[in-house]
Amino acid sequence: MGIPEGMDLDPKKYVLKLRWSLYGLKQAPRIWWDRMTLFLLKAGFYQCDAELAIFIRSLDNKFLILLLFIDDILLTGDQDVIEEFIKECCNEFKTQDIGTPRRFLGIHIEHWNGKVILHQKAYIQRILERFNAPMNPVATLLDPKHPLIKKLGIKYAAALKRVLRLATTSYEVIWLWKLILAILSQYVEHTMPSNIIYCDNQGAIATANQPSHSPSTRSKHIDICFHVIREAIANGLIRLEYICTTEMTADILTKALPKELHKRHVKGMGMKSI
Repeated sequence: MGIPEGMDLDPKKYVLKLRWSLYGLKQAPRIWWDRMTLFLLKAGFYQCDAELAIFIRSLDNKFLILLLFIDDILLTGDQDVIEEFIKECCNEFKTQDIGTPRRFLGIHIEHWNGKVILHQKAYIQRILERFNAPMNPVATLLDPKHPLIKKLGIKYAAALKRVLRLATTSYEVIWLWKLILAILSQYVEHTMPSNIIYCDNQGAIATANQPSHSPSTRSKHIDICFHVIREAIANGLIRLEYICTTEMTADILTKALPKELHKRHVKGMGMKSI
């Protein structure tokens, strides 16, 4: 580290050794993470392999899940176990219990009629203000009569298409599968049901169901990292099913859709106006 302002030392003759973590130094996040992880492991937690920021403790048939984000902690589980851990944490660190979370990582959390509602209203408003966008509600985000390539240009549309192609659903399913196995200890790998992935392209389904050693000339140049879907199908982790394009809810995230179709997919995602 560099010599702090106010210390009269020749940097050519001396080096400084950090003996205590100070807030704001680049070493501080790593030191805090190691400190907190050690505390949680000693407290009987185990770290989730699928998401290292999640810690799980199960004692006497009581469950506690902890999500750690820097110095913010989100807890869920049996209420008495949560209260017990808060006391443990207060004995170890200077801790503030803010009760039931109302906001976490920019996501608003509301409880209504026995349901948990998540939204980012404040974030959306900031984005609209940042780009001087109109505040009037619209039926759809983009006009389906105007292709994306005309709106954003050929170069940007090509890059966007590449990003969407790389964002394969299979990796997300595998991650969720590992997360569920870590949290729900009553499940074991061979008892987990297959996850259904809907696809509106018959050719893609046929190609994915081909064995990895298939001599097909159409797929032999596909990068090996994308063959993960074939392995997942072979292992029974996922199952591909065909769905009509008009029923493909995921299209709302990638395409400009007519008003009625847009509204149908919003409902299909479990979203509603608040």
